[in-house]
Amino acid sequence: MHDEDLTRIANSPQLRYPVATKADFVVQMAQAPTVIFHGTRYTTSPVAELIPDFFFPLTSPDDLVMKASELVASRGLETEVSPVASPRVPGGARSRNRTVEEVMADVEAIVMDPDVPETDQERVEALDIVTHALQFVGHPQALALWRDATAGHFRAETREAVATLLQQVTTFMEEGDYDAVTRICDCLFDLYDVEAPAHVGGLRIDHSLAPSALAAHTDEGA
Repeated sequence: MHDEDLTRIANSPQLRYPVATKADFVVQMAQAPTVIFHGTRYTTSPVAELIPDFFFPLTSPDDLVMKASELVASRGLETEVSPVASPRVPGGARSRNRTVEEVMADVEAIVMDPDVPETDQERVEALDIVTHALQFVGHPQALALWRDATAGHFRAETREAVATLLQQVTTFMEEGDYDAVTRICDCLFDLYDVEAPAHVGGLRIDHSLAPSALAAHTDEGA
């Protein structure tokens, strides 16, 4: 079902290929105020922002469908997802006392464990951290490293990127600069013993809007 939705989105009339950058993609997608995915209507811009920088350029509708399908699977958005008040995070309970090294080791172990199902929430969250880390450091081989991680291979470059991200986010948290964390992704709050914004797949939930758990509207969309 999601492939049909992604194909429709990829062939939206406002998209002009090749799409060189994420900024170009967000601008083009935002020409339609909402988009329907998996039977739910979302505000377009936040959804477009979920595509990592390293997925670009997008050369064609087929290229967008392929990459978006990979992303949907890795972020646990392939099936109906219900928001959880205190989601699990790699390694167990949230705690400000966990070190960067402990979190990084948990992420690596979960990604590389062949017995952890693709739909396991801890695996989804671990891959989410990998995604943000590779984007955060701007690694030139980010897409290849990310695909390796989704296939269960945790390269040295990926490990270094995750360590860099976690160290910086820990600094932000210690300084109380929560806005800086949000600019990376609200999902990273789940690693700390703080009140985390509710989100699904890295997309913040606006509880003031109904009926969707996310930013749903009744306007016509893409």
